Amino acid sequence: MIPQPRPEVDRTRIREAMDRILAGKATVSDGSLTIKALAAEAGVHRMALTACGLRRGRRPAG
Repeated sequence: MIPQPRPEVDRTRIREAMDRILAGKATVSDGSLTIKALAAEAGVHRMALTACGLRRGRRPAG
């Protein structure tokens, strides 16, 4: 069985990870201000960060 996406859970984990990184208290990643580190710290795939922004109507920079 394929796990279903849980965007609210992912958002919560991402916000908590951002708080830890910004406070200098990263527990899983190296604490750098990168998408890769944020995804690792939150325990989500990097695409979850991009998909979250797109669902809110934001366009990728570029």
